[in-house]
Amino acid sequence: MKKWITTIVAIGLACGIQAGTLITSDGAWSSTSINATSNGGMQTNYINGGAFGTTLGKDWYRSNADAETTNTMYMSAVSGNPDLTYQAGKTYIYQIQGYAAIESHSNTQNVMLIAGSDTNGIAGTLVSGLNNTGVYGINDQVAISGSYTVEVGDPIIGQPIGMKLFSSGIQTRWYSDGSSFISSVLADHISTGTLFSTEFELDGAGELITTANPIEMEVVVGNELIITNAVDSYFRMNITAEGAKNNFKLDAQADSFRASTLYTLSFRGQKAINGDAAQNEVDIILGGTYTNTLAISTTTTPYSMVINPDEIGLVGDDLSIEFVPAGAATAVNQYRVFNVDFSAEAPPPVHTGLLYQTSFETNAVGVIAVNNIDLEVVDGFDLIKEAADNYVSMNLNGSARNDFQLAAAADTFRELTTYTFSFAANKTISNDATQNELGLILGGVYTQTVVVSSSSKLPFSFDVNAEDLGFEGQPFSIEIEPLGTTSAVNQYRVYNLEITAVDIPADLTTNGTPHPWLDDYYPGLETDEEYEAQDISDTDGDGFRAWQEYQLGTDPTNALSLLTITEAAPAVGGEFVVTWQSAAGKSYNILTNVNLTVGNWGTAATAVPSAGAETSYTTTVGSAVNFFQVELD
Repeated sequence: MKKWITTIVAIGLACGIQAGTLITSDGAWSSTSINATSNGGMQTNYINGGAFGTTLGKDWYRSNADAETTNTMYMSAVSGNPDLTYQAGKTYIYQIQGYAAIESHSNTQNVMLIAGSDTNGIAGTLVSGLNNTGVYGINDQVAISGSYTVEVGDPIIGQPIGMKLFSSGIQTRWYSDGSSFISSVLADHISTGTLFSTEFELDGAGELITTANPIEMEVVVGNELIITNAVDSYFRMNITAEGAKNNFKLDAQADSFRASTLYTLSFRGQKAINGDAAQNEVDIILGGTYTNTLAISTTTTPYSMVINPDEIGLVGDDLSIEFVPAGAATAVNQYRVFNVDFSAEAPPPVHTGLLYQTSFETNAVGVIAVNNIDLEVVDGFDLIKEAADNYVSMNLNGSARNDFQLAAAADTFRELTTYTFSFAANKTISNDATQNELGLILGGVYTQTVVVSSSSKLPFSFDVNAEDLGFEGQPFSIEIEPLGTTSAVNQYRVYNLEITAVDIPADLTTNGTPHPWLDDYYPGLETDEEYEAQDISDTDGDGFRAWQEYQLGTDPTNALSLLTITEAAPAVGGEFVVTWQSAAGKSYNILTNVNLTVGNWGTAATAVPSAGAETSYTTTVGSAVNFFQVELD
């Protein structure tokens, strides 16, 4: 099974200390006044008016906005701590929660990021949302959120993180222990490559030395198990007949397993004491919830596993790796682990099957969804309402309308593909019975219309072929909005959006090569006989036929584009690094043999993911002569 992983660091506005919290405003104010510094190290830089009080035992700060006054609060991390400043390569996610302080008043709450003592706010970070109306008090709450990625060269780099609260309605109250926060995530987890690497050497203070650690992974259990010496360094774990076990755990406490990310964990392991030959397994526990059990050899052996959190339910769990001997033993066994490497990359793109599904539930990062094409909310996050049955709420008043839009920045509508869009919808306010249409705008150019005239929630589904409709190649986006105009307010709700895709069968050769692929390299083919002949040709003379090059992801017209080992060289500690030409989205098996005339090829590693145009794998050499072979997985 292919398995996969995600990251979070938080600065909380209230809500107590969450996992990965940088700073929090818990205790930033009381029922009577502001406090200079919160329990979590956030200071209040400036406050313009407003009031304090308590409701149902919870302290709040109240901000008003009307013709006479505007109340605003600015808060940031206490200066002097570089870890609490904006950093390039991170995305800062912020959420604020308030409630309507006056019954039947719909008030707008606002939040934006600030840098240090600047009170103007960071451009592009303002988000707003309507408070719910009706019940006065704690039950009438709503959250809004936004995000901002800090790029290299951004002038806010190095400035303390912070946020600004204000209202543009009549009145909003913010709880000092509410569920509002700022979090930061590594903006580009995939392209980072190596997330953690160590040879288990310790510095003078007894801390683990790492050669790469952008996710700030730390030893949280088992530091005393690390053995550093002049020959080799490792951590060791014992299991005894009495049932005692050592465990070793690494945790990036400011991170979590991510969706749509492929992770590889590699290490060398050895069963160094073999008191019980029947017990030879070690559990590798990921995120505290998923266990992969490996049998460990009595000789030092490389191990590698690919982790897909989407498939094994790890998305959002703590980014942690724990090693512990499995089961029970009748005598002492000892295991040693050397050279741990942990990396991330993009998975092969998903273009068929389930592309996206959400019930419009949200969390600190955004909308919770099965998301195989990286669809993101680009407009209308504030329209999402969470209740017993979550939905997106859209109004049409005259020609003014709300719209909700999802887009995948790196994907397009494709040829030879049928897309199915399914959802439920109803019309909850119908002041103008003549207007009943919702439009789903695909790729920014094609509009599919559905009639939503009932107050009952009804299912809708439609299929589109972008090629037939002329918008193949357009950015993959879907925008939902009421159509037309009204004489009075209408309101619509959309529930449970699902997008799937199926391939339209293309003409194939006997070996399974699509005709369109051959057309790209050999224009002018017309008959089946011509396609079959070209499919078994080797026009570039590299030893691979066209159908084999299709499977390998190489160019059949370029003799330099082929699967070949480019280097096999010794490395530190008796290891060997094998490097080969590779293609994106492929995975490979590494085979080894000590004699080309007798014996069988053994497997050194399986399903090694491509790193791009060239991929390397480090393995051990068990004899004076070794031969290597790389094959497509």
